[in-house]
Amino acid sequence: MEKKNEIIDVEEQTTELDKGRGNRFSYEPPQWLKGIRKHIYIGLIAALLITFVWFLTTDMMRGVAIAILITAAVIFFLRAVLGIVIAKKPGKIRLMANTIFVLFTVIVFFSVTILTVAPKFLFCPNFDEEAYAALSEIEAAEELSIKTEHGVLNGWFLHQSDAPAPLVLYMEGNGGNSSEAVKNLLESPEKIAVFNGCHFACIDYPSYGKSEGEISDDALRQYALEVYDYLINRQEVTEIIVMGYSLGTGVANYLASQRDVAGLILMAPYADGYDLYNGMVNVFYGPLRLLVTYKMDAVEYAKSVEIKPLILASPMDEVVSYNSSQRLFQAYPNGCNFVTVDGISHNSFWKTQIVLDKIAEYIKER
Repeated sequence: MEKKNEIIDVEEQTTELDKGRGNRFSYEPPQWLKGIRKHIYIGLIAALLITFVWFLTTDMMRGVAIAILITAAVIFFLRAVLGIVIAKKPGKIRLMANTIFVLFTVIVFFSVTILTVAPKFLFCPNFDEEAYAALSEIEAAEELSIKTEHGVLNGWFLHQSDAPAPLVLYMEGNGGNSSEAVKNLLESPEKIAVFNGCHFACIDYPSYGKSEGEISDDALRQYALEVYDYLINRQEVTEIIVMGYSLGTGVANYLASQRDVAGLILMAPYADGYDLYNGMVNVFYGPLRLLVTYKMDAVEYAKSVEIKPLILASPMDEVVSYNSSQRLFQAYPNGCNFVTVDGISHNSFWKTQIVLDKIAEYIKER
């Protein structure tokens, strides 16, 4: 019996020793980290479900959904690999690795979301079939198809003179298209009167209207040069006045810095793409500037513009910051006619008579 008791005592001591060793070398993540990880993974799964239910209903957002899906798959794979690699590591190393991975996951998903979603808000390709059909019946409206190495660019040339005359080349905002722009112009006596004696042309950006190609800042710069080079060689055109609104002002600035233009008219212009992104969500500073894919540095292009442009901006503009327009205004080496239009929103420039009057005055007196 005594020997038996001794054996029992030794086994109990061994068990206690093993428990002590287990407490010393085993790793148990803190409760707060478990909670964060759990909610992140649940959130990612929920995001995927929402993505497929919501975003996949439109062609425009399909790329966003695919990007998020691929990112999620990569993250889960990396997490599995990490678990294998650190399984036998000391507790402190495992804690540090898991904490870093949580931060890494948040940063990656935030970055992928911004990189894929932001351009979808910035570029909104559309085609107005009703306006297109209406213009097809108007003799003065000539449909253009400009062949380029990146695809065909389509738009409209509105004839306003029997003799060769200046041409106003208009570059639309992000949600516009050439058919809509020209049709709205023809339906408004106040608007069409602004361009008396001048032809008017609007060509759709790549992927807008019936134009082919993919939209990006590089594509827009190439677009501007190709459209100008085609139009300036038409016998009806004596010179080109470039006019841009919102998104189109950056493109217009670039064109004016690269080609000989007779005038430059900008409504609600921005200094660069960073300002446009910050207009959506005001966070793109420092390292977050790396997430901006549409840079279009209009303020830099302005330094090479030799003419004196007309800028129309509003302190009430909720899309393009008035400060951004002011920053651009200061960059032109030969000065700029900067007009502040009080009390109008971003979508009200074309509806405001003082804006139309200033444009007509600039075209006449340039």
